[in-house]
Amino acid sequence: MNQKVISVAIKSLKCIRLSLFLPVFLSLLTLLIFSIFKKTQFELASNALLTWIKTYLSYPFALITFLSLLACIGIAVSPMRKIRMGGPQAKPSLHLFSWFAIILCTTVAVGILFWGSAEPYFHATDPPSFAGGNANDFALAMSFLHWTFNPYALYTLPAILLGLGIYNHGRSVRLSAAFYPLIPHKNKSQFIPNVLDALCLLALVLGMSASLGAGVLSIRGGVNALLGIDSGTIGLMMIALAIGISFIISSITGIQKGIKYLSMINLLFFCLLGMLFVLGQAVLEMLQTSLSAVVYWLKSHIAVSLQLDEIKNSEWSKEWSGFYWANWMAWAPITAIFIAKISYGRRLSEILLFVWVLPSFFVMLWMAIFGSATLVQLSNHPHEFINFPDQQIAENILYRVINLGDYSLILTVLFLILMFISFVTAADSTTDAIVDLHLKDNTIENSRFQIALKLVWGVLITAVATSLVAMGGIDGVRMLSNFGGVPGGIFFIGCIITAFLLICQSIFYKVH
Repeated sequence: MNQKVISVAIKSLKCIRLSLFLPVFLSLLTLLIFSIFKKTQFELASNALLTWIKTYLSYPFALITFLSLLACIGIAVSPMRKIRMGGPQAKPSLHLFSWFAIILCTTVAVGILFWGSAEPYFHATDPPSFAGGNANDFALAMSFLHWTFNPYALYTLPAILLGLGIYNHGRSVRLSAAFYPLIPHKNKSQFIPNVLDALCLLALVLGMSASLGAGVLSIRGGVNALLGIDSGTIGLMMIALAIGISFIISSITGIQKGIKYLSMINLLFFCLLGMLFVLGQAVLEMLQTSLSAVVYWLKSHIAVSLQLDEIKNSEWSKEWSGFYWANWMAWAPITAIFIAKISYGRRLSEILLFVWVLPSFFVMLWMAIFGSATLVQLSNHPHEFINFPDQQIAENILYRVINLGDYSLILTVLFLILMFISFVTAADSTTDAIVDLHLKDNTIENSRFQIALKLVWGVLITAVATSLVAMGGIDGVRMLSNFGGVPGGIFFIGCIITAFLLICQSIFYKVH
């Protein structure tokens, strides 16, 4: 019996890329242990690193994001848009609605639920000097900037490049497949692919931990509002544990079962919740606020995206735009592997529409609803937005807004359910991509060892998120996001070079 167990274990190890797994796993385990047992030293070291990242990398993050946006536009107007992922005969494995639901729920995670009210509130109550006369216009417009076309370009661009590299040009399931025109197919060295995969895996796990942390904080805020208590650190740990167990169970059931049906339920909840919320708010004032913000967003888009003039190196751009771009860059590279996987058989024009354009409009509508409602309630009832518990402002904003409208009890319960489902949906689809990246080519379709890998990463992500969020609240979420963006940014530099090379080839040489 023991020999059989040992034999299975040896076979398992042979199927896993240990050169990828061990460095990232041990790095995160060290981070976790250090944050628990050397809290003071950890805070000093992490704050110093965070300050350096915000000071020197905020502008490069913004430039990379904007160039990714331009690359997506270039693909949309070039002959590349006609290419079918997987070749001319490839057929999609998912129906259109299921495909879109999975993409949307994977990419939004808990972000728009947590920040939909919190971000406009912070911008409106503490606008920077360059915001102009109307703080509400600036507040909602910046939410549009940080959550729509710019960040969704960071998902779309690598998904397209990875899909072409893996399914059209026969590259292995590695992040380096996105650079297939730059790296010769006969190149046997695995050093660059291993380093790249390890850096981006580290970025993703930090990004997932940040997203889980945001979800846990928001659910704790809802529980506190619903029960009239302060659940504290114990409540935070129980919520994190429940989410972690749920997304591990869901991810094990696979794309065609757990992830697909959970995504469709998730999307249905988004729609129902949005409609019910609107019924209890001042709709005309919300509409006026939203339209005014859209105009501001269009006028200021290039200046804020490129951080022109006084925006560059401002504290606002470091704390907000830098934070967001880093967070998206942490999530996007490995999530793009999953998006490419479920986009097999689709034309690039379809991918641009359903991964980039439609999700951006969906999120813009969501931000318009919840962000404008927050700003209207803040203007009409400013006294209701004071006396928040220390370091719990972000997680409580939404529930204050809900309580000022109709159907508050129903909406609070629905929000808690949706917050829970949203992270589970995003996490299990991303975990699927992590497993694909870990397994060697000859075992990529073998599910024997996938459960163990998902369990290991699920436990570690939950532990890291719980530890750092318990330590720093929303500052812990920001810290994880900024750390994760550094290796992700390196990957995107290669994606941008590759994309513009392919666009030029498709225009001038008709080479795909």
